[in-house]
Amino acid sequence: MNIGLKKALHEDLLHFTDRIEDILDDHGLEFDDLIYVKFFISKMTSEDAMQHVIMHILPWERQIEEKDDQFFYKNKKIFGDLPNNKVNYFSDLWMSTTLNEEDKDEIWRFMDTFVTYGNEFKKFK
Repeated sequence: MNIGLKKALHEDLLHFTDRIEDILDDHGLEFDDLIYVKFFISKMTSEDAMQHVIMHILPWERQIEEKDDQFFYKNKKIFGDLPNNKVNYFSDLWMSTTLNEEDKDEIWRFMDTFVTYGNEFKKFK
């Protein structure tokens, strides 16, 4: 069960970066900084991906449930140990007028999904 859960999480993390890339492309924006995030996630093992979610996303579960933008402004570990300018790119994008409500809702749904994976994993661990 846990192996399949970790693998599904890892695949959804990669799908998340693909969707962000699509959103940026739809808005005619460059996504060079996103390449670093995609590389970071692609090099993770499924186990590392789950541990990352447990350590850096689950502690923000309440903010994610409430769709509190502070999650993206204050969580500098959302994308691991990437340099701050790469992490800030996403929070700057979130604060900009580039993303519409539909885009943000889709991103929140991904975050909800990651929280669900983390909580399910912890139940069966």
